[in-house]
Parts: sequence; structure tokens; C-alpha cells
Amino acid sequence: LIKTHQIGVVSAAERYRHVSENHAQWKFLTMRDVLPRHIDMFISIGDSMAEKMAATKLQSHQSSPRVMKTIKMLDAPSLESLLVQQKHLSSMLMLICAFDTFGLHTTLEI
Repeated sequence: LIKTHQIGVVSAAERYRHVSENHAQWKFLTMRDVLPRHIDMFISIGDSMAEKMAATKLQSHQSSPRVMKTIKMLDAPSLESLLVQQKHLSSMLMLICAFDTFGLHTTLEI
């Protein structure tokens, strides 16, 4: 999925673990740093609530995207579950991106 769609991966822990022990704070700071100032849609995909919390905090800032979507994957999945999640996400990604609602924060749990 990452290779197919040329999705960049950034480690929030590597960037900010020295600043705080709060994972959501690491993720917020990283999202703030790497997102362009003007972006229409942002999709956060993660296996912990820290991603969702960081995305929600990001949306409350003035330079936030007008459409925010979070996809919550299973916590600590088995390899089989991880493969199933990835297959579902891959098949739904275009539909998830196509749904464009202004100012909406949408959450999908896979």
C-alpha cells in the first residue's frame, strides 16, 4: 500500500521523543511539521488513539486541513489480522479519499 501509493512515512518518536513522553504530542508536532500549510484533506492512519488525538488537535489549529479523516487500525494485531486490515484499507482507500465533506472529521475503524 505504501509503495503502491507512494506514501511517505515519518517517525514521530525519532523526531520528538527527546521533547516529551506523550506520544500524541510527538504525533501532533510531526503532523504540524510535515503537512503543507494549505492542504484540503488529511488522512491519518494509525493503530493507537495517539494518532487520532494528534489529528483532532491539528484540526483545531488555523492552518489545518478543511477535511480530516482518521483511520484507526487494530491495536497489536496478529499478522493475519494485519494483512486483512491492509487488504481492506487498500480496497477502500480511493473511496475514503473521494468522500470530500468540508470541515468534517471522519473516523473509520478497521
